[in-house]
Amino acid sequence: MSVSLAITVGATLIPTKANAASLKMTALDGLVKNPGDSITFSFILNPFELNPLPPDTINRNIISFQSLFVFWDTDELELPVLDTDPPNSIISNASSVGEITFKVRQPLKDAISDIFAVAIYSDSTGTTRSAYPTNSLDVEPVPEPLTIFGTATALGGGVLFKQKSSKKKKANYSIK
Repeated sequence: MSVSLAITVGATLIPTKANAASLKMTALDGLVKNPGDSITFSFILNPFELNPLPPDTINRNIISFQSLFVFWDTDELELPVLDTDPPNSIISNASSVGEITFKVRQPLKDAISDIFAVAIYSDSTGTTRSAYPTNSLDVEPVPEPLTIFGTATALGGGVLFKQKSSKKKKANYSIK
């Protein structure tokens, strides 16, 4: 038992350093879209997640952006136009490494991200690494005004018919 405790304590004291940049996706013009609309996503790579340093530190984390791979839900989005930074772009601050524009096929609010991405970069040691999105984005359909109005009308009409029906029943009971 003392050996396992010593191993646990030893493993806890080993210095660990998170060595990963973060990738954040942003919908530039909102997530609520009609079929046929276009939607543009921006991808922001942040090298400061490697080893956060004060902004005035000269020895900042610098990474070499290699490529951006984007996968998407083909049932909801189609015809991407990808515009990314060229390979070997040097990044020292959080910055956009690419934008992609889709044509919305059939938006569906299903709480599942419609975009999956991975950014490939090299850190200061020359090691090739990957950054995955820290957030998810789900394109949603625009609520139709007629559907909203129709639901409100049906509910209001149901209440009125219920009141009229209950008054009619009371009137029938008083006649007998």
